[in-house]
Amino acid sequence: MELERLVEVWKYAGRRLTGKGLVQHVWQTPDGEFTYWGTTLKGRVIGGNYEITVNRDSGKARVWSGTLNYVGRSDDPATSQWELADMDCENRRAALLLEKRDAKDGEFTRAIAPLLALIRPTTPYAERHAMIAAVSREVMNR
Repeated sequence: MELERLVEVWKYAGRRLTGKGLVQHVWQTPDGEFTYWGTTLKGRVIGGNYEITVNRDSGKARVWSGTLNYVGRSDDPATSQWELADMDCENRRAALLLEKRDAKDGEFTRAIAPLLALIRPTTPYAERHAMIAAVSREVMNR
């Protein structure tokens, strides 16, 4: 069967971290399936609709490399969950980088020990993320 090239609108569902610590971009296809496509996307909008040129072979999409065109934000109720998962990916990725750096130098771990004492394992997930977000804002605003 010959490949059919189509322009489809896919929703960007944010980034996820693989078990190997690599970042992958998640897309929801028009039929509701999720696929990973490692494109570099500047100014990405989670929950945004993008026109993507694909090749279809027996119903399976293969992305054709080319320009993504943003065509608006979707009203998908899962967007807020995707945004949280994307933030979690970024936080976990940063933690992995810090762990690698800390393996060379434990000074950072000693410096944040008082902060870690505030965030106990029993602290609810949402509250921990709120604390992390507050610290991130403070660091980024310096």
